[in-house]
Amino acid sequence: MEKSISAPQPSAPEPKTVSGKTLSTRTLHPVFAASYTLGDELGSGGFGFVVGAHRNFDGRPVAVKFIWKNKVPSHGWVRDPTMGVIPLEAFVLRVVDHPCVVKFIDLFDDDEFFYLVMEMHGTPWKTPEAEEESKPVVPEPQQQLIEAAPQKASLAPPQRPAPMERRTSRDLFECIEQHTRFSEDVASWIFAQIVEAVYYLGQLGICHRDIKDENCVIDSDWNVKIIDFGSAVISDPRKPAPYFDRFFGTMTFASSEILQGRQYRAPHAEVWSLGVLLSILLSGECPFSEPAAAVKGRISSRVKNSWSSEAYNLLCGCVQVDPERRATIAQVRDHPWVRRAWERKGLRRPSAPQIF
Repeated sequence: MEKSISAPQPSAPEPKTVSGKTLSTRTLHPVFAASYTLGDELGSGGFGFVVGAHRNFDGRPVAVKFIWKNKVPSHGWVRDPTMGVIPLEAFVLRVVDHPCVVKFIDLFDDDEFFYLVMEMHGTPWKTPEAEEESKPVVPEPQQQLIEAAPQKASLAPPQRPAPMERRTSRDLFECIEQHTRFSEDVASWIFAQIVEAVYYLGQLGICHRDIKDENCVIDSDWNVKIIDFGSAVISDPRKPAPYFDRFFGTMTFASSEILQGRQYRAPHAEVWSLGVLLSILLSGECPFSEPAAAVKGRISSRVKNSWSSEAYNLLCGCVQVDPERRATIAQVRDHPWVRRAWERKGLRRPSAPQIF
């Protein structure tokens, strides 16, 4: 009598994402595991990865950032009065309450990770299949990220984790990819929201230090929220902003003084980054053809010839080479081109925060 031979069972496919490879063999924090169900990876980078999830008791979609504890730099920690020592980006989201900043929901940790649970915001602007065909809207000959610490000035990028790679992206970068550029009405509304958030953060002494299209998520109604505070710095808003010797951001958005290797103040450099972002919103490209042009503040003629005089005036104020003559965030906020965006929406700007 012949014995029946059962067909071999196919083995489970090997995880392809960073989160899949990392979490498939791990036991998650028990309270987190009981409270949330993980979904697809949204992005990964040197400091960790972000996974979509939903909250079990009400089905609310959330984004969970798994932060490797051993990758957080020494200046990236802060003592929270109730949670103890936590990553600075988690602390910032805990103390910030603004409609244009992604909201903190929860924080867990185990021996290897912090789990930063945040609201999910934005429209998926591309599918994983389309990812391979996506091209950056900004020519970036020096796209390296440079770490900031009050040390010797240098433009040579130190070894540090790679920037976040996003999959089904909800960010402004991919939104611009789909639309190429925006009308001035749409661009001014997007820009006005980001400016309002930067102004609010500045009132609290917080500088994001990596403002760019990839660090803003946006939905189909053009509502924007700033994300990824891993490069942020906090100082006393009642005192003059301190100087930094090293840059922690993206070179395309770096100010003239940073490109020259000079000391910089974070609020001044942040306004320059806003100017670069303004150009990308309106033109689909950086206002400078090359880093040397950025150092001298030479704006591309294509930008100058295609914008309204009011928008161009705002750009010039943001990318003034002399940081002491550069527009302040308060001046950008009160510029007619920005203020009119709120008026067209019939909305009042959010209230200024109480300084802690």
